[in-house]
Amino acid sequence: MLNYSGSGRVDYEDVLRAIGHFIDEHSFKEVCIIELEEGILVRGLVYSAQRTGARTISEAYLFTNEDIDRILEEAYKRRNSGKRAEAVQPTKMGGK
Repeated sequence: MLNYSGSGRVDYEDVLRAIGHFIDEHSFKEVCIIELEEGILVRGLVYSAQRTGARTISEAYLFTNEDIDRILEEAYKRRNSGKRAEAVQPTKMGGK
């Protein structure tokens, strides 16, 4: 996988770990991760409990190559400092 600038390679291990953090933060279940030319598409279900019962929402986010570079930088900072970095917000895709 090339980085956003196209100047070097990025390890899948690092990218998937950073995306896994996003998935955990958003409590996704039944996750699908697809690598596209535009970036990485993450689709999953989010369950929420309400007074009227449980609700399941399908959500999808596109991490552009630029987003991937940023979440990797945040992940490296998080690991080195032990502090939370400001979260990158990928493009939310229309989901049902």
